[in-house]
Amino acid sequence: MKGRQAVGLLLVLALVGGGLLLRQSGGSAAEKTDVRLAALQQAAALQPCPRGLGPELPSATLPCLGGGAPVPLGSLAAGTPMLVNIWATWCGPCVREVPLLADFSRRATGRVDVVGVLHQDLASNALEFARQSGMTYPSVVDEEGNVLRAFGSGPPITVLLDATGQVKHVKRGEFDDVAQIEALVEQTLGIRL
Repeated sequence: MKGRQAVGLLLVLALVGGGLLLRQSGGSAAEKTDVRLAALQQAAALQPCPRGLGPELPSATLPCLGGGAPVPLGSLAAGTPMLVNIWATWCGPCVREVPLLADFSRRATGRVDVVGVLHQDLASNALEFARQSGMTYPSVVDEEGNVLRAFGSGPPITVLLDATGQVKHVKRGEFDDVAQIEALVEQTLGIRL
């Protein structure tokens, strides 16, 4: 018994010593990740997420990529028409169209809100990409892929919602230019920029 007790005591001392070393080295991996994510969020400077997207979206609450309160998707936002774009950094067409959406977002300020839905991608990758590409519109993080499954298969997918949050159009595939986005918004939502 004394041998087992000595081994047990050595094990406890090793665990306590390891914990102290980890604490002195700056905290856990999760704490370091949280600090890194916060720094990326600050550098990306994304706009705040809306309070919701609309009743025809999946009933899920997703984290806001830029930080802040999680977004209950099925809740109605502020009553402004919305362009919701499902995207990922690993999706070539998505990466190509984000600058177009960012340009459209700036042109449409106050008339049409643009919100991204990051599909099964790392938030750190998306935040770094947002910073580099000039993307400032908000995005939610959909790790489970629920939004994509509700509207099709494979990003990019763009969903146009009217001011009541009703889905008016679903476009599969990427936009070629900002004029194409503006034409679709005018045709579907009746908003000319």
